[in-house]
Amino acid sequence: MTFFNKFTLIFFTALSVLTIIIGVANNTPLAIVGTISLFGVVSLYFKSKEFLAVDKEKLYKLHVTLEELEQQKNDLLTKKAALEVLVANNEEKLTKLATENNKISTTLKSKEEEKNILVEKTADLQQAVAQSENLSATLTTLQNDIESQQLIYQNLQSDIERMKNEHQTVIERVERSKKKIEYVDNLLTDFELEKIKNMDGIAFENYTAKLLEFSGFENIQVSQASNDQGIDVFAEKNGLKYGIQCKCYSSPVGNKAVQEVIAGALFFKLDERIVLTNNFFTPSAKDLARKTNVVLWDQLSLKNMISIAISIDPEFSNYEASSY
Repeated sequence: MTFFNKFTLIFFTALSVLTIIIGVANNTPLAIVGTISLFGVVSLYFKSKEFLAVDKEKLYKLHVTLEELEQQKNDLLTKKAALEVLVANNEEKLTKLATENNKISTTLKSKEEEKNILVEKTADLQQAVAQSENLSATLTTLQNDIESQQLIYQNLQSDIERMKNEHQTVIERVERSKKKIEYVDNLLTDFELEKIKNMDGIAFENYTAKLLEFSGFENIQVSQASNDQGIDVFAEKNGLKYGIQCKCYSSPVGNKAVQEVIAGALFFKLDERIVLTNNFFTPSAKDLARKTNVVLWDQLSLKNMISIAISIDPEFSNYEASSY
């Protein structure tokens, strides 16, 4: 064996071992490709002229080494199968990577067929020596294939990262749109609250009746009578009869409104009694309502009802509360 052939053999042996180490460390198909490459180098060594001078015992040891390499190849194939299972369980965006893995598997099968051909020709050592240049070319092709697959994997990682960034950008745009909608909604509801401040009692009752429509109530009636027994608006929902006392005040609502709605509910035999105001309630009114099961709708509740109405019908802000 010439110095050049020895140097070539050592170089490709080191390259194959390095490929196996990198593949095993990163749990990638590179380990399989490195094993095949090492097998080719060993086969080349078997086919050199120096192998003709070795005795049968050395030949046996070389065959044992070949079997060990075959076992390592099987172990690496097992790891490859586990890797394919892991890739199959990844998110939908990694399907491109699974497709590339299938291409690698196809290439591996092709190289496996080449390895079987080389095993069948092991007995003809002289012919293998003559084919050494072809084996070197095969090793170069394998190295090029490895580099190509690495480049594909890097491109896939870049695509995945780009899609993540685009997804995050869409989320940020949606959040900004939500904030804008919330801001506009607050402006409209605040405008409605200011408009309510200028309403008289009857107008506020009509306005309340219109709001109840958007909150799922039906059979809504406004009493509009001085002797309404404490109930300004009647309504029904989910089979229950409601009585609402409406208070358009510039100051917190006290006990009297709670007492009026209790009396009105008893008089009209209603299931639920509610006091609604564009302001808030005094602590005393809240305590009385809690102990008598009266529902209190303050400015915050009213604002939420207005927001629901506007979201359903943007023209609600143009509603005139002169009648219902």
